[in-house]
Amino acid sequence: MTNVIAEPLPAAPAHAANPASPFPAGTAGRRGRSERSPADRYEQDFFTWTQEQAAALRAGRLQALDPQHLADEIEDMGRSEQRALASRLAIIIAHLLKLEIQLERTPTNEKSWRNSVATQRRQTQRLLQKNPGLKKADILSDALESAWDDGRDLAIRETGMDPDRFPAENPYPLSRLLDESEGF
Repeated sequence: MTNVIAEPLPAAPAHAANPASPFPAGTAGRRGRSERSPADRYEQDFFTWTQEQAAALRAGRLQALDPQHLADEIEDMGRSEQRALASRLAIIIAHLLKLEIQLERTPTNEKSWRNSVATQRRQTQRLLQKNPGLKKADILSDALESAWDDGRDLAIRETGMDPDRFPAENPYPLSRLLDESEGF
């Protein structure tokens, strides 16, 4: 039996012959690079996908958009702001705990912790000003819960002190964590 090919087959992309490729065999390379769908581009070249999606939005070419992945990325951007809030609160908590519990410390350590608390408070206030949606009670509650766990763990690790010396429950209301007039 003789196979006759009327047209030459397009060259397979570099990852098509790669057994470690994350793409299912036979699915990549059916269309040329410029013909890939936005969803394909998202999986194969995230950076290029972001640039193409931004250009399509600016040009009003809504048919060129990848709505599912765009929605996922936008939601993830919001979650990133939530993580930043919890992270800043965790640092404040860790350093407040060290200031209150680690009495044997150098003046340099104390100064560093106090400066860190002041800096993190300012940066947290800026984050909340730029993202007022983070001030919702449920979001603040979740961030504070996460921050307590992470901040307490950080203080324990950095001091090397017995975990039993640290409170099991968060003694810091949000107002104390955010308000510089609350002191240390």
